[in-house]
Amino acid sequence: MKIQVTNYFDVWGNKQDGWVINNQCHDDFTSHILDFWNKKSILKFLKRIGYLKKTIRVNSIIWDDTLMSGYELLDKDYCPLFFVEEVRK
Repeated sequence: MKIQVTNYFDVWGNKQDGWVINNQCHDDFTSHILDFWNKKSILKFLKRIGYLKKTIRVNSIIWDDTLMSGYELLDKDYCPLFFVEEVRK
C-alpha cells in the first residue's frame, strides 16, 4: 500500500488565534499496514519512518479524521503536524 505523508514543516500562529500552514511537502512511502484506519498501526509506521518520537502514544496527539481520506495529526495545542493518507490508484 502507498502512504502519503504531508509534512507541515512551517506552521505559524497559536492556539487562541489559530494556525496557518505556511509551507508543506509530500513524502510517499510503501508500507504493509494491514488496517490503515487503526491508529496504533499508523503510529507505529510514523515512528518507523522518523516522523514521531518513540515515546509518543496514541492518546498524546489529536487524530482528526473529518476529511475521511486520512488523518490530520495535531499536537496538544491543536497545531497541525502532518496529514497521513492512503493513496489508492
